Amino acid sequence: MKGTRSTLVDENVISVASERKTEATVVMQTTDWDTFAREFELPSFIHYLSLDTEGSEYEILSGIDFARYSFGLISVEHNYTRSRELILSLLEGQGYTRVLEKYSMWDDFYIRMKPQSL
Repeated sequence: MKGTRSTLVDENVISVASERKTEATVVMQTTDWDTFAREFELPSFIHYLSLDTEGSEYEILSGIDFARYSFGLISVEHNYTRSRELILSLLEGQGYTRVLEKYSMWDDFYIRMKPQSL
C-alpha cells in the first residue's frame, strides 16, 4: 500500500499507519527461526537471506543457530538504528564481513569470506 508504514510493537503486534495519520493494530502469530527452518525443511546452506522486519532483525538473527545454518549473502535493513552495530557484532562473530556499504542507505550486506563446513 503506497504511503503505508508498519512498526513491530512486540513479537505479535504490528502497528500500521498510513499517510492519512490513521493507525491500526494487527495481531498476528509469529514464530522463531528454528521452528520456521524445521517446518519448511530449509537446507543448511542458504544462498540469500534478506531481513526487513520493521525493527526485529537483530532478534531474528540472534535466534539463528549459525552452527547449523550458513548463508552466502545476508542483507539486513538497519535504518541507522542502534541495532545496526549489534547486528554487525553478531554477524562478525559468526565469520561474516559487512560489504558494499556505499550501495545502500538503509541496508547492510554481509558475506562469509571462508565457507563454513556443515
